[in-house]
Amino acid sequence: MPHDQKYNLQLGKAQFENAHFKEDFNDINQWGEFLSSQQPLMSLAEITSPSVAPPPILGNSVAIKKVKDQIRKAVKSQFPVIIYGEPGCEKFTVAMNIHASELSRPGEFIEVSAQINSDKRFQRNLAYALMAAKDGTLYLSNLEYLNKEKLDILITLFTLKGLGDQLKSNNIRLILSSIEDLNYRVNNKFSSSLSLYLPHILDIYIPPLKQRNHDINIHVKYYIESNSQGVSPTSISVDAVKLLSNKQWPGNSQELERYIVRLITFCDKQHIGSNEIIAFDPTLKKQEKKDNNIAISIINGDIDKFEHTHLSVKKAIEYISYNYHREITLNELAESSFVSASHLSFLFRSILKRSFKQLLTEVRIEKAKSIINNKPLSKITDVAYSVGFGDLSHFEKKFKQLTKLTPRQYRDRCRKENQLIE
Repeated sequence: MPHDQKYNLQLGKAQFENAHFKEDFNDINQWGEFLSSQQPLMSLAEITSPSVAPPPILGNSVAIKKVKDQIRKAVKSQFPVIIYGEPGCEKFTVAMNIHASELSRPGEFIEVSAQINSDKRFQRNLAYALMAAKDGTLYLSNLEYLNKEKLDILITLFTLKGLGDQLKSNNIRLILSSIEDLNYRVNNKFSSSLSLYLPHILDIYIPPLKQRNHDINIHVKYYIESNSQGVSPTSISVDAVKLLSNKQWPGNSQELERYIVRLITFCDKQHIGSNEIIAFDPTLKKQEKKDNNIAISIINGDIDKFEHTHLSVKKAIEYISYNYHREITLNELAESSFVSASHLSFLFRSILKRSFKQLLTEVRIEKAKSIINNKPLSKITDVAYSVGFGDLSHFEKKFKQLTKLTPRQYRDRCRKENQLIE
């Protein structure tokens, strides 16, 4: 069972949804007025008992040791915290560990997610959470889902006179999380509000699983032990773990845990070896040593893979990795690589076996697949524009050429795998 399901106790929603609320909260008194007249239960805000031990921070890599050190500093500092990390990284786990380590805050851990569809319900959840988190932690998660309306709600909330004092007087630790740096995500508006009214904020960055490959072994063993049925837990061979370490995990630890749960069910054995892994996931047979997909390496930032490639080609690949989402010309790329356009074109075809345009298209489609995998409810139009396609029909044509599926078919498959509906 994934950690979010284990450690989050979702509150009932009927009472909350049937209540009547004020349309807006213009000052701090209206928030209190609302709370005194209604006792709602949040529909998408979750509450976790502080008596339940949080899931552990798994791994011994340098990156994870740094995260653990940042958690200790956060607990000592008492400042608000912003946690960054790709979808599926252990943002919730880090937030829970900060909360559990604070002896001065024995209250509840309240999570309010920006992923909720209704802006009004998001506003109401925040109102309730400000009181429910007394002597505890208020965790605002999934801030990458902020639309303009939710952003305005949060900016208003953080600029209300006395809110900072309210957090302090109610002994509330504020933790926020997002997959992106908020400075870039919301055009600095929310970040500026935070800096103005909460000037001392600590950042904790959780690197993606692909950047801490040696930690995968620890993750796999922990997930197997946590999810095995019966008296004795399932074991896994070293070769099998190596296969899993060579696999791309765009959904990071969350995806890996779901994968292990399905693997245990599929194998139905006390020991899992490489044969069982390949039978469960035949694609791993082709990836036993390393992934040769250039486009995947580029979107994953694995530029070191091209260390021994022609220097101009490596520079071009690095340039594409940072700029694939906008219009790039061959002349522009050649200038960044310090060669002529004709020579760079020759190098692409002779070394990479594809043209510059072909590679750029492959990178954009792989990024689109990654976005859909991580956010199966995404709109196809938004995905197309975000990866650099200005024409939706052209995007759909190229997507089908490379995946044998239309973008919508691919998204529907992801939704089915994640048991999501629109």
